[in-house]
Amino acid sequence: MGYGTNGLTFNTLRAANIKRLPLFKDAKGRIAHSKEDGSDWSHAEWLQAVIGELGEYANLRKKVLRGDMTFEEALPALTDELADVIIYMDILAMQLGVDLGEAIMEKWNKTSKKVGVPLYIDAEDWHYTRSPNDRSVDELDLSVRIANCLYKAGITTIGVLRSRNDDELKAIGFTAKMLKQIADELRAWEKSNPIHG
Repeated sequence: MGYGTNGLTFNTLRAANIKRLPLFKDAKGRIAHSKEDGSDWSHAEWLQAVIGELGEYANLRKKVLRGDMTFEEALPALTDELADVIIYMDILAMQLGVDLGEAIMEKWNKTSKKVGVPLYIDAEDWHYTRSPNDRSVDELDLSVRIANCLYKAGITTIGVLRSRNDDELKAIGFTAKMLKQIADELRAWEKSNPIHG
C-alpha cells in the first residue's frame, strides 16, 4: 500500500535512524551525539525533540490562522514538521526498546476490536475482517474428535455453532462431555471476541 511514500516502512525508518545517528551534526557542524545510538540523550530529551517539532508545526498553524501566510504557502513546512515528529518519535521508541511499527499495529487492532470496527492493519496493508460469527470453528481449542464431528455435520463457522442448541447437537451425536467442551470454548472465545450488534 505505499500511502504515497513508495512503501516506506517503520523498519526502513528505524534502520536509517540507526545509521544516521552517529553521523548527525549539530548547527555548528559538530557530531551531535557522544554515543552512536543516541543514548547520551535521556528519554525526556528525545521526548522534548518530539514536542519541539510539534511546537514548530503548531507555530506555523498559528501563522496561517492569523493570516501571515496561506495554508498552501505553509504546507511544505508543515509537512517537514510532521515528518520530523515521526522521525524523532521513532528514535524515542528505539531508546525505549519499542518497535514502533509493531506497537502501532497492535494498538490499532486493539482499538478496532474495542470499538467494534472490523478494520485491522498488518505489516502489509489494512483489511476488513469478517464478522466474528463468520470465523472458522478451527479458532476454538476443540478436540480433534469434536472438530471432525462438527465438520461432518457441516458446522464450519462459529456463528453456525453458536446458533445450535444442545438438543440439536445431541441429535447428531454429540455427547454431554463434548457439549461441555464446546460450551467452555465458546464462552472463552466470546470473552475475547465480543459480538457487536
